[in-house]
Formats: sequence, structure tokens, C-alpha cells
Amino acid sequence: MVGRKPLVDLLRIINAVLYYKSAVLEENNGVKKIVVVSNTVWSDITNRLGGSISKSALYIFVQQGRHGIHEKLGIGIVNKRLDSENNVQSVEPIVAFGNVIKLP
Repeated sequence: MVGRKPLVDLLRIINAVLYYKSAVLEENNGVKKIVVVSNTVWSDITNRLGGSISKSALYIFVQQGRHGIHEKLGIGIVNKRLDSENNVQSVEPIVAFGNVIKLP
């Protein structure tokens, strides 16, 4: 079985996000991260796409790195693993495009 056809072409979504790349990303102490969902850029991108995808869905698309959008935006990926001794998550930054992601 095949799922329903998307309302918006995937390439259009990716191109719209990349068009607003400078507004989608913020940099703090050399670390790039995605702006919060309440930022007006998500509404701007939604309007550019004719309102066919909500700003929340768009934010989740980018935040979760769907379809390689993190790599296209030039931000790194954080690798989480479970520490079996203490049953806690430890986070290892991964270098991507020369940037190291630092977590608080």
C-alpha cells in the first residue's frame, strides 16, 4: 500500500527552508541551532508555500532533520547513546562541515 500523496512537493519545502537559511539558524558562541517554533520565519516559509503546510509541521520537519535538511543547512548531528552502567544518556558531538555542536 502507498500512503497519500503529499500536498507540497518535498523539493519545494527544502528550497523554501534553504531560501530562509539565515533566519532559520541562529548562532551563539559559534554553535548553530534552529530558531524556536514561535519565530516569525516559520510563518514566512509557510506563506511562501501557499499555506499548504503549517508552521509547526515545518518546524518539526527541520528540527528532526527530515530528508537530510540538517546537512543541507550545514549544521551538525548530535549522536546520543545510552550509558548502560548508569542508565543515562551521554551526548557525543559530531563534527559536520567543520562545526562542532556543543550542548549546555
